[in-house]
Amino acid sequence: MNLFNANLGFFSLHLAQILILEALAWVIVWHFGSGWLVTIFISCLLTVAQDIAWVSSSYIRYFITFGPFYGIFGTLMLICLVKFLESPWITYITQMSHIPVKMSKEENQDWFSTQQTSPLVKSLCAKHGLPYVNKPMLKAFGDIAR
Repeated sequence: MNLFNANLGFFSLHLAQILILEALAWVIVWHFGSGWLVTIFISCLLTVAQDIAWVSSSYIRYFITFGPFYGIFGTLMLICLVKFLESPWITYITQMSHIPVKMSKEENQDWFSTQQTSPLVKSLCAKHGLPYVNKPMLKAFGDIAR
């Protein structure tokens, strides 16, 4: 399998690229000072360097772990499958699993005084030809979830 017989030239070039970007950031600070534009430019350089370091180490570990079992094509398919499955799940969990709570009520109307306003709402619905539907709380929450 030759898992531990790595191509040292390839990894040395990756390390050299990261170190060159880090050194370039320090040289720019030393030569141009610490102004706002220099700071923004250097932060972009350091972000790229750290991103290259993180991505290369992450994917190297991933391929070393799953490569012997699935091969290169199977490992790439597994990466795509995990990314495809986690994206809608994270969106659903973080953004869509809540009940809307925006209420546009007047300040002097109590939350529990809806029994007093129910006849007024019924008359308004009858006046405009709309059906008045009286539902229990759990059924209304079920309608929101659907």
